[in-house]
Amino acid sequence: MPRSLCKTREKTSTKIGRASALMLSRCLINNPEKQQSKQAMTTPQTLSTELLQAFGQTHYIVHHEPPFTMHIGRPCSELKILMTDQNALSAAFITAWNPFSQNLPAKENKARQNELKATLKKSGLTCIDGIGQHPSNNWPGEVSVLVLGLDLEAAKSLARHYEQHAFVWAAGDGVPELVQP
Repeated sequence: MPRSLCKTREKTSTKIGRASALMLSRCLINNPEKQQSKQAMTTPQTLSTELLQAFGQTHYIVHHEPPFTMHIGRPCSELKILMTDQNALSAAFITAWNPFSQNLPAKENKARQNELKATLKKSGLTCIDGIGQHPSNNWPGEVSVLVLGLDLEAAKSLARHYEQHAFVWAAGDGVPELVQP
């Protein structure tokens, strides 16, 4: 095998992550129809304790075969296995629904989510549909996507672009954590 191809999985995955971050940045910046005002690209300063608690209690369901549920701060063996199988050192569970927790009509949410998925498709990363659902069902579930191999900075960029207060991210240990962009 040529020396240039003899890379550790970590180095390869890191380069893929950087490449995907660059690709996603180009997709977001170079497409005028996807650009938003500076105000829309800015996340509000702090989240209420109630909202952070709700995010922490939400069930993040991945529509894989078989489906599995992630919980913030709890190891998820299914996620870890999936990441290992896909040679991914990280994963992000993200949505374009309900910007800054403002409930939008279903048609708008679907259009936003379709745009997110189209952007991710261009990156070549593995994406699996999912939904974030609070167990109380007081807030409608938000259609989401698990993106394997997406590095943290690229995930933050996507979350800011789609006006999200937070998203779920996991390193190779398979423990989902809540991240504010």
